[in-house]
Amino acid sequence: MSNPETRLQQSIIRHLQSEVGGWWVKYHGSAITRAGIPDILGGCEGLFFAFEVKTSTGKTTKIQDYTLKELNDSGAGVARVVDNPKDAVAIVHTALTNRRQHD
Repeated sequence: MSNPETRLQQSIIRHLQSEVGGWWVKYHGSAITRAGIPDILGGCEGLFFAFEVKTSTGKTTKIQDYTLKELNDSGAGVARVVDNPKDAVAIVHTALTNRRQHD
């Protein structure tokens, strides 16, 4: 059986796919990849999203915090920590709404 964070990641991806569409993938880090890359990467309507998934008891690391800040500050996309599918979907909806209002 998978751990709680893995199940949460899978649930978030399913909700994103069904409620907002787009493309979503679980990123699997390894010894040869850059540390701190968020768990879920994806895009919808031309916007890039990165979600670091934590359970209610989980905490981000310094490198995860740095990477999220780097993504947000660079304008590369929207990067957030989420602990449930509803918040992930709401973040995407908000970003898409803001983009449509400014187009």
